[in-house]
Amino acid sequence: MRRQVTLFIKRIHIYGYGRLENYQLDFSPGVNVLYGENEAGKSTIFSFIHAMLFGFPQRSQSAPSYEPNGGVKYGGRLTVELPDNGEIIIERIKNTQGSECRVYQDGRPIGSEQDLQELLKGVDRGFYESIYSFNLDGIQEISRLNEEEIGRYLFFAGISGSERLWELENGLQKQMDQLFKPSGKKPEINQKLTQLKESSRQLQKAIERENEYNQFLERQEQLSKSIAENRALLEESKDKLVHLRDWKRLLPGIQELSAINSRLRELSEGHFPAGGIKRMDTIEAERLAKETLFKSQSSKLAALKAERQKITYNDQWSQMESAVHRMERVIDNWEVQEGEIKAKSIELEHIEARMYKLQDELHMNLEEARIVSLDTSVFRKEEIKQLELEMRTLQKRKSELDSQFEQEKIKLEQLERTLAVYESKLLPDDERARLEERYKAFQRSLGLGGEKEALETLERLKNRREKVKGAERKAVAKQKQALGLAGLLIITVSILLIIVSNMLLGLGIGLGGILLLFLFKQLMGSQAKSSELDEEILYFEEKVAQSSRSFEGRGDIGLTERLLMEDAQIRDQYEKGLVRKEQQEEIFEGLIQAFEKWEREKQLCERRLIALGNEWSIPEEISQSMLSEAFERLESMKEIILEKNRIQASINEAKNVIGTHKAKLENLAQIFDVSADQPNKREIYSLIKQKLEAALRVKSESIRLEERIHDLTEELEPLEEVCKRLMAEREKLLKEAHCTSITDFYQCGKEAEEREQLLAAKRQLMIQLGDFADTERYVSASAAELDDQISGEEDYCSSLEQLIETGRKELAAIQYDIKRLEEDGTVEALQFNHQKLLEDFEDMSRKWAKLAVAKGILQETIQKYKNERFPVILNKTNEYLFYLTNGKYEKMLFADNGAGLMLQDYNGGFIHARDLSRGTAELAYVSIRLALALTIEGRNNLPLMMDDTFVNFDDRRTERVLSLLRKIGQENHQILFMTCHQKIKENFTPQEVISLMR
Repeated sequence: MRRQVTLFIKRIHIYGYGRLENYQLDFSPGVNVLYGENEAGKSTIFSFIHAMLFGFPQRSQSAPSYEPNGGVKYGGRLTVELPDNGEIIIERIKNTQGSECRVYQDGRPIGSEQDLQELLKGVDRGFYESIYSFNLDGIQEISRLNEEEIGRYLFFAGISGSERLWELENGLQKQMDQLFKPSGKKPEINQKLTQLKESSRQLQKAIERENEYNQFLERQEQLSKSIAENRALLEESKDKLVHLRDWKRLLPGIQELSAINSRLRELSEGHFPAGGIKRMDTIEAERLAKETLFKSQSSKLAALKAERQKITYNDQWSQMESAVHRMERVIDNWEVQEGEIKAKSIELEHIEARMYKLQDELHMNLEEARIVSLDTSVFRKEEIKQLELEMRTLQKRKSELDSQFEQEKIKLEQLERTLAVYESKLLPDDERARLEERYKAFQRSLGLGGEKEALETLERLKNRREKVKGAERKAVAKQKQALGLAGLLIITVSILLIIVSNMLLGLGIGLGGILLLFLFKQLMGSQAKSSELDEEILYFEEKVAQSSRSFEGRGDIGLTERLLMEDAQIRDQYEKGLVRKEQQEEIFEGLIQAFEKWEREKQLCERRLIALGNEWSIPEEISQSMLSEAFERLESMKEIILEKNRIQASINEAKNVIGTHKAKLENLAQIFDVSADQPNKREIYSLIKQKLEAALRVKSESIRLEERIHDLTEELEPLEEVCKRLMAEREKLLKEAHCTSITDFYQCGKEAEEREQLLAAKRQLMIQLGDFADTERYVSASAAELDDQISGEEDYCSSLEQLIETGRKELAAIQYDIKRLEEDGTVEALQFNHQKLLEDFEDMSRKWAKLAVAKGILQETIQKYKNERFPVILNKTNEYLFYLTNGKYEKMLFADNGAGLMLQDYNGGFIHARDLSRGTAELAYVSIRLALALTIEGRNNLPLMMDDTFVNFDDRRTERVLSLLRKIGQENHQILFMTCHQKIKENFTPQEVISLMR
């Protein structure tokens, strides 16, 4: 059972791919129509989705690579949703170092290329492009498909997504034939068998001379084994010698490491802080500096406080400084508000004029409150668009119904005229009855059941007689041949009588007599059969002649029979015409019902438009024809009313602001003892400002002193905190080092530094020594002891080398004797060649057996898949084909005679794929591809990608195929459909269409 794959593409983000840069699109479930003119980017997006899922196009492939220009980052992101994993993001980027793939979920990376393949459950590029991504290229091949080919195609496409296994299966037999054929000579295995036979014969001769040769071979093997053992001992001794020399070379380091370990054991493992001495020096230096600065700043603060006590000023006026400065801005704003009131009043008059004009255009005089309360939401606007689109669709359907009505009416009239012609040619009922009675009387008068039957029987007997005579002629020829054979037998018997005894004479004569008797019986039997047929033929000829004589003077009976037969044929055609007329009348009645349905839908649409117009108090004639324009004007009126209310509110607000500003100025004048009775607000403000500046000059000096005092106070507080903090850090550092004084602290620090240096030296020595770092094992030996061991090992190596040299000399003498016995190398060459031939033969046999097993398994699997899965796919294809052709073609089938793919129409007739129109052939192709994509086992829920697949369909078939796509999209199947045709785009809602700009 395959694992189910459900994948929904939600979003693409192109960093750089082809000519698209920093480009994003969102997709929805169901149908997504990517509409755009040529070179708008449809093919680029098509290729980008494949690249994100399965990798960038390779340079070796025929497909374009879409590498961007100008140094733009090559790649992008694809956001998809999987049922078991939720939303994931696939990112691919390609640069000079290669291609990089990352998979993200919830903003964090979860894997790379291998993890992506696991998420896709084995779906690769070839599988996806063969099943789910298609265009009309395959239509050129559909006419020559037969049942076997399409079954095999569906099998391989469903398993591997490509035809590579198909090519493998076709090549298996060819490879097997290249290896072996039972009666062949050129195949490799046949040639090897011939070579093996010859090699075996030559080797057998050579083995007879091998007694002495085998003894030399046995000695050669002993010497080779002894030399090999001594070489192994020599290598082992050399390794030991290298080890001893390395030990001696590294002995000073080993001794140094031992001394470091001893010193580390003497030093205690204290907990001195890291970098403690340096930290203590920093803390002490900073603490002394901060304490000195604190004492100096404290003296300055006392002097400033004494100077501040001598200054006094009027604080009430100085506190009003910000209010006085704000008043200057208030006066500016006062003047601006006065100008704004004048401008808004003029704008208000213009708006009221626009409002009056719009009401006059709609012939409406509604109150503003009523207009504002009208529902002009986006949903209402969309409802109007849908109704008007439905009205346009109904008008288009009316034109189609009119056209179809005229066509069907013409067909019906033609059928009626044809029936009238047939009816005029029919015999009257009384005339036909008279002729039938006359013909029946003629038939009853015949003794053999009728002259016609007698003539037919006579004809059959004559044909049979001809066949029997032909058989007799063949039998006579065989008899002549047999007589010749009998003569030859008699001659042979005569020769035997001369050579052997007379007993054979009776045997020969007896055989000849039996043979002649058999031939005579065969000849007589055939003649009897022929004569019997002659008698029967003569009997029937006499009967026919008697019948003809008894009806002399009635030669017009043939004319009667011909009239009756012609009338029967005309009646049969007339009855068939009546049936076709009834069918045409049913179609005509269906068109009338369609007209009635169209009228009901049109009236319903008009009522809904009028209801919307009544809701807004719009006249019916405007509602039926110009509701969208009226809706837009109502929206404009609402906007004008809202704008008018906003302007009036702005004027009122400006007046309120002016009153507030006047009250503030009067209050400020009262505080500064200035009269507010003057008409010029600027003069009042000037007097207030003069009094404020005098008060501020005194306050400025006081503030300067206070700020200095404040700054010094704020500066002293952190200095005091810093001093306390530094003292706390000093005590904390002493505590960490377990010391009570600075002297003890520095002593512990020196010991800690020494320990760190020793540990660093130890790590370096252990790296240099490697395996010799085990001091307990290697430090005990002295240099003199190591010299003794090295000397002994060198002597042992020399003795082994002498033994090896002696064995090699003896081996060379033995090999010379073997070579002498081999003469020109015949035994060795034959043995090597025979063994090589055997190995090659075994390899080829195993290869042939694997190919045979693979071919059998593959054929069995193909047949099983075809028997189980192909009917399911074909049933789904027939379902789609019946729907897309509106029942004109009922099913798709394959001719038993190998003629290929055929379609059966509603009348039961059959049409070959090569005789179909281009549009119908494309419908059949689309039906096959959709059925395959939606029934493939375990992988039937991947996004379908189609590129302008319906351009050759008429309007009706286009509507049906788009309706089928919507149905598939509603069944949790995502569809990405690329098109550049406006008429196809108009069949989808705006939510389903994604417009691409060139």
